[in-house]
Amino acid sequence: MFKNGAAYFADAHHLEFRCVITDVRMPVMDGLELQRRLRACGSAMPIIFITSSVNDVTRERALSEGAIAWFTKPVANEELLFELRTALSDPGAV
Repeated sequence: MFKNGAAYFADAHHLEFRCVITDVRMPVMDGLELQRRLRACGSAMPIIFITSSVNDVTRERALSEGAIAWFTKPVANEELLFELRTALSDPGAV
């Protein structure tokens, strides 16, 4: 829906979404910065990373800063849907 984190934050309704699915590597604002900014503005919105990055340090950083899942491409549809359903069914996550 958005080509990068900056485009996401430019949308006046960005905090109305119930979950963010993002990549780590994006131009202008990467996924980790998007996550950091969401947390800085008090959002507990679930974040799921789907990426080609196999960097364990980056993965651990994303998860320790609140991401609910990290998938390395290609991701199995069933696994992604499970995490998405879990995120959307948690009323405390929005």
